[in-house]
Amino acid sequence: MHEYDKQDKEDAALSEILLIAKDIGKTPTIVEYKRRNPSVGIDTILGLFGSWNVAIQKAGLEINPTQSPPRNIISRDKIISELLKASDHYGYFPSHPKFSAYASISRGPVEREFGSWKKAKDYIIENHADDLTFKIKPNRKNERARKDEQSMELLSRISCSLRNIPRNEMETIILFAQLSKTMGYEILKAQVEYPDLVVEKDGKILKMEAEYLSSNYLSHGHPLDEGTICLCWRKDTEIDGIEIVDLETVVRTMNKK
Repeated sequence: MHEYDKQDKEDAALSEILLIAKDIGKTPTIVEYKRRNPSVGIDTILGLFGSWNVAIQKAGLEINPTQSPPRNIISRDKIISELLKASDHYGYFPSHPKFSAYASISRGPVEREFGSWKKAKDYIIENHADDLTFKIKPNRKNERARKDEQSMELLSRISCSLRNIPRNEMETIILFAQLSKTMGYEILKAQVEYPDLVVEKDGKILKMEAEYLSSNYLSHGHPLDEGTICLCWRKDTEIDGIEIVDLETVVRTMNKK
């Protein structure tokens, strides 16, 4: 997960905690939080912060002194461990009958911990996919919906007619065209062949090749000419001798002002 994606998820979770705290007039317990049908699930919060109390502290709230885990229950770590072992055994996330047939615990503790069998599966996919010995397919529909909502919010805070954050090279160029003046660039030329753009900044004429990810500059075999700028939406790798201008950092910096 890219650092910006994790940051967005954490911000959304903390905002939801603060919203519910304001609504009920105090720091919510886990039970009180769940009862409010929040937009960010408790399993996501625990995956991001490690524990409810850590999330509460990150939100700037006081921990409930009386809140303590129930006694004589199967620990969350044990439940996750059993889910991972059963998934590795079958080569996929099992149905609850198959899980109960293999695991040392029943479906009951799992559903009490996560709220439902589906939520348990979603939690494992989102937070423990790398711990499995096979590739598990995420819920692409829900993932796309969350990213679209986040991308619309990110660009809505700045003066920009592009509705969503770039998803390809062309949209990266469109966003740059709208932000170029603010960034101190003038576009002198745009073309299909390399370089995509010829720009001027501080009296210097510069070549600029646009990509969605900075790593695409290398995979597309573009020359490592000194003075060329790799324009991208997200910088996912450095390029020796090439300056990288990633618009994601530019937009996020503008949002903080």
